[in-house]
Amino acid sequence: MLKKIKIIHILHHSPSWTSKFVIDDVFDGWHVRTVKALQKEINFDCELEIWTLEKQLSRQIEFKIDDIVYRIFPSEFLNYGREISRSLISQLQKERENYLILHLHGIFNYHTYLISQLFGQLPIVAQHHGDAPPLYLLERRTLLLTVLPVLLTENFIMLRSLNNIDYFFCLTQSCINALKNLGIKSQMKTQTMGVDFNKFFYFPKSEAKQKLKIPVHERILLYVGRLTKYKGADKLINAFCQLKSESNIKCIVIGADKNDPYYLDAQKVGIKILSRIEHEALVSYYQAADIFILPGSSSFNKWGGIGVATIEALATNTPVISGTLKHFPEDYHKLGICTYKPHLIATGVKQILSNPQAYNECRTLAQKYYDWKHIAQSTILVYNELLKKYYKLNINKQ
Repeated sequence: MLKKIKIIHILHHSPSWTSKFVIDDVFDGWHVRTVKALQKEINFDCELEIWTLEKQLSRQIEFKIDDIVYRIFPSEFLNYGREISRSLISQLQKERENYLILHLHGIFNYHTYLISQLFGQLPIVAQHHGDAPPLYLLERRTLLLTVLPVLLTENFIMLRSLNNIDYFFCLTQSCINALKNLGIKSQMKTQTMGVDFNKFFYFPKSEAKQKLKIPVHERILLYVGRLTKYKGADKLINAFCQLKSESNIKCIVIGADKNDPYYLDAQKVGIKILSRIEHEALVSYYQAADIFILPGSSSFNKWGGIGVATIEALATNTPVISGTLKHFPEDYHKLGICTYKPHLIATGVKQILSNPQAYNECRTLAQKYYDWKHIAQSTILVYNELLKKYYKLNINKQ
């Protein structure tokens, strides 16, 4: 039987843990967008598959769309990150007859530990999505001290597993430092998710506002995502309270849920809240915004990377105020202001609005690092190395 090169991207958690839009995330999650970007750039004959866990399923489901195979597997779980799928592991055993590369989305979780233990003889890449090692979780929630024995056990299992992974793509230097401190010897580099710069593009703000029926004279502050403390929603609200007496400054939040901790607080101070909208429709709001704000928290800004929403804003040439700007690979001062403190956010808004010309290179600077084309090509280089190392395949000669 002729062996095929198969690259399998595996999401470590059920989309239903984090989203009410399970179908959207199965077919348009970050693991899916990664594969679609790779499909455009890959320069050798291979099959691309996307495997997802889903705790609500009772049987395996399979689709093929645009030459990409999607497999969705039922799973067993304790809670988020502590989830495995026996049927997925069984299917993976059957795939050993091919030249496999496993690309795992998520590092610090049960499924990654299990796969790296059982399939350590195969080439494995792990992609960081903002998660943290078990004992580092205590920085986020000190209440976890009550389950310290569990975290210590998980830490032991993690240490026995992760050295079987060949390559780590990490969102932040903090993740790289943590892996090195844990004694992980594998190759690693900082690499985030990408943005389609053809989809997220510059459009004159006055025209974008007219398209959305926003008065042209209003200065729009935009926040995208859930209204949680982790993302700094409390700091956004505090900063807006300091600014709303200024004429013409308005704030729009997109993607919040009525059950979010700061939903009512945001409403009370006059922030306009829109529920989740189609990704394509979001482009116009980025284009119309005068400033994109994502304060974050100390933990979010340490582990979460620059953030895709931040990059999407920069792609439309909209300046940013965010604690995550520190992760930009070069001087970030032409992109906006790096802070998550409310009074500095308020001061930063005034600074940017008074001198917008100082931030007119946002798109150009961001595109060098975050265009999907660049990220896909960087990933393919790693695949080429692994195919040569494990299977003696010199793809560059094909």
